[in-house]
Amino acid sequence: MKVWEWYFLVVMATALLIITFFTKNIYVAIGTLALVLYLKRHSDNIPLPKQFNKFKIMSKKTDKIIEVDERHK
Repeated sequence: MKVWEWYFLVVMATALLIITFFTKNIYVAIGTLALVLYLKRHSDNIPLPKQFNKFKIMSKKTDKIIEVDERHK
């Protein structure tokens, strides 16, 4: 799966989830769940956008700072 396709489908799944809350349609919710489960299978192969590489994540549990690049290694 190409990177732009994956990000486009993530935006589409987010929009479908918001529509589901307003319409209360169970079929749209099930379709969104199926789309999200499909995207989750490919999430390990998709890199984060370059602007997020400069951020650091601090773990409250271990008080350890994690670089974003370390998470995907």
